[in-house]
Amino acid sequence: MKLSLCICTKNNYSILNRCLKSLENQTISRSDFEVIILDNSTHPNEALIKCKEICNKQNYRYIFQKTSGLSGARNACIDLAKHELIYFIDDDLILDNNALLNCITKFNHIENLGVLGGKVSPDFQEEEVPDWLGQDQLHALSTIDFGGKDIILNFSKENVWLVGANMCFRKSCFETGLRFREDLGRKTSSKILLSGEECEVIRAVQKKH
Repeated sequence: MKLSLCICTKNNYSILNRCLKSLENQTISRSDFEVIILDNSTHPNEALIKCKEICNKQNYRYIFQKTSGLSGARNACIDLAKHELIYFIDDDLILDNNALLNCITKFNHIENLGVLGGKVSPDFQEEEVPDWLGQDQLHALSTIDFGGKDIILNFSKENVWLVGANMCFRKSCFETGLRFREDLGRKTSSKILLSGEECEVIRAVQKKH
């Protein structure tokens, strides 16, 4: 089983550069995954050159494409992805070195797994964490930790949600036309911060997986 890692980005080259560098130490063979960077930026700048240097590898594709916000970018990635798994991460996420290996292993060993979500931790870049910033506030910032055991959404008694910053789907889930709603999802150009598009797709996947 192989994986398409999809990163949707816009005007965020310095942070994207850190994300891309973290992929260089993944513990699976480069032949087992591809990286798609879908860039919706308005004005490329000098930092883009650094990103393209990192992306100058056989299994990387750097694509400029105007889309209708984050959902539109993810939908474009679905159409571009070549492999059986489509793994979405945000452009500010730093993946653990074993993340792609662990993801493929889960899909190989959990029967009929349709979507997998992972841990998202905040990076305060050595700044002191404010005293008032508690778990409730961190949760609202899309940070989440499921602990060391697998949680199967369909059988969980707890209200568990997967964070869009770190989620992987079996590509076959989208073969029936399932897509992220483009009237939801972030749109920086119009300052629309609506969300919930991931939850709707995940609920649809749960009905069959």
